[in-house]
Amino acid sequence: MKHYRHELLDSEAGVYRYDHLVVLRTARMPAVLLEAGSIVNRQEELELATPERRLAIAKAVTAAVADFCAARSPAAVRQVKGPATTGASERAKPASLAH
Repeated sequence: MKHYRHELLDSEAGVYRYDHLVVLRTARMPAVLLEAGSIVNRQEELELATPERRLAIAKAVTAAVADFCAARSPAAVRQVKGPATTGASERAKPASLAH
């Protein structure tokens, strides 16, 4: 399986570099492919169905987008954050990443 191995970017979160996905390679703007969980794992499937887990994922994604935009344009951050977004200290991290 060596030819299927990709560079490991974050071992704790299990993030690998894979630049050949069509959905990312052909994007005309910054793009990310998010896997919030795996329904193959029964326990994770049950967790993904809870409102708490979904809210934690939504907050983490929103914070990541705001951070990305902050590095590029202060005006873009105001659009992404809006009134409901929490600050960095209140960010929720999905349980699978909270080790």
